Amino acid sequence: MDKTAANNLLARIREGDDDALREFYHEYQKKIWTAAFYMTKNVHDAENILSKVIERFWRKDFGYVDNLDGLVYKTTKLTALSYMRDNNKHRYALNHGGDNELEAVAAKDGFEEDVEINEVLDLLEEKDREVVVRHVFFKDSFQEIADDMGITKSAAQRRYRRVQKMLKYLLDTTTEDNNDG
Repeated sequence: MDKTAANNLLARIREGDDDALREFYHEYQKKIWTAAFYMTKNVHDAENILSKVIERFWRKDFGYVDNLDGLVYKTTKLTALSYMRDNNKHRYALNHGGDNELEAVAAKDGFEEDVEINEVLDLLEEKDREVVVRHVFFKDSFQEIADDMGITKSAAQRRYRRVQKMLKYLLDTTTEDNNDG
């Protein structure tokens, strides 16, 4: 979504336009849920955080926004951290359910792959993970990511390429293991 469309959408939300909020929800709900689930490892917590983020965009005037995807990511991250602090939840705790929890995640359309992706993302350094999540899920440019993180565009690109190489290695290794069995 370009800057003009993003700011028009936020302005319509501020004016109380239910259709604008619905449009925002349809555009960002999967991204918000995925980021929240990554942080909490819990379906119900991710859904609660999704609701809180949507509510925050409904109630708060963010003014003019250069990068709505970046704002959504930051808002989701801060909301998730606040939610976990308020509910005494550890960042990496899978708080309930074991296999039942994973089955519930897999039952959600399109989220089975997210569980596997989250397992791989856990292996990454925090800054590498932020670059990947923002570039892949939020479609932020490397320049936008670099500006927000206080690094150069080439540093963001290097981090992304390093993760690509690691993922390729992991996928190749997994494929070889599956072919041997």
